[in-house]
Amino acid sequence: MSVSAVPMTHGDPAERRRSVRVPLELALQVVVNGEVHAVRTVLANRHGVVAYSMKLCTRGSLIEVRNPTNGHSTRVRVAWSWVEQADEAKTIRLALEKVDPGPSAWEEAYEARLLDDARGSDPSSAH
Repeated sequence: MSVSAVPMTHGDPAERRRSVRVPLELALQVVVNGEVHAVRTVLANRHGVVAYSMKLCTRGSLIEVRNPTNGHSTRVRVAWSWVEQADEAKTIRLALEKVDPGPSAWEEAYEARLLDDARGSDPSSAH
């Protein structure tokens, strides 16, 4: 199955994205009130991620996202969180928006995914 980046819209400025969203599975950690919790991203752009979590976080709260692989850390705001219930299984999703300028904990993986997508859509890259 091939998945490609979601392009920026060209219509209403309120509907434009600041950067391209891409599907991205990445194991990260969130630090909430001093406690570390594992999360797994499902979607990312330069400014934020959507992640599955075991910890429900309050909208508007500031938390830290860590990448245990490369040691990078980013402060984020919880843009929203919600619980998806399917039978007895409960899934928590967090939409996290980067607060501070500079590289994010997910930036290396995000940039690599953009590069992979660009190579996949470029016919001259198939040798």
